[in-house]
Amino acid sequence: IMSQEELSELKQLPDKVLIYRVMTVRELEGGHYGVSWTLSRQMAEYLIAGHYANVQPTGEPLAVHEMNIEKSNIVCLFLEFQQML
Repeated sequence: IMSQEELSELKQLPDKVLIYRVMTVRELEGGHYGVSWTLSRQMAEYLIAGHYANVQPTGEPLAVHEMNIEKSNIVCLFLEFQQML
């Protein structure tokens, strides 16, 4: 699934990685998070201001959640969208 560049980037990440996810406040409070995260807080904030401002159908408030994880928990990394699973 990943390109050679993405594989290389994934290998170069530190053992502990700070990740960000845009989610509804309900998702945040519920603690059951989706699988798509980003390495960039700037990208997460962009999604709230741009993309999700236009497509959030429920009108629920959104938040950027950050979490430190082990690199070994990352399944794949997609550089085009600064996204990982």
